[in-house]
Amino acid sequence: VSVADGPSIASYHNQVQKLALWFIENADDVDVADDQSGFWKVVYLFQKLSDQKYSLVGYMTLFHFHAPFHKPTPGIIMRICQALVFPPYQKQGHGGRLLQCVYDMAQGEFEGL
Repeated sequence: VSVADGPSIASYHNQVQKLALWFIENADDVDVADDQSGFWKVVYLFQKLSDQKYSLVGYMTLFHFHAPFHKPTPGIIMRICQALVFPPYQKQGHGGRLLQCVYDMAQGEFEGL
């Protein structure tokens, strides 16, 4: 599992999210470099094939924004905007693994790799 954020991942993610158009009905591109109303993070899950080869299993895009009037306390809200596990890797628990990473991030317990 790898978490990426900031404008440096925009080029890679723009290529990856084009695949979502084949697997998600009404999929839209998101601009992960846009930080005007919040910020983006992307959680990628890779399968290691060899020392230098990895295969993308799936990803989730997360949008973080400030909610000053959120009850019971104001703060940063994290919203899942896209979630995709590619067909060869489906029904193997990868979606749950990605979701658990997002949950850990929300709880402040995510430690990465």
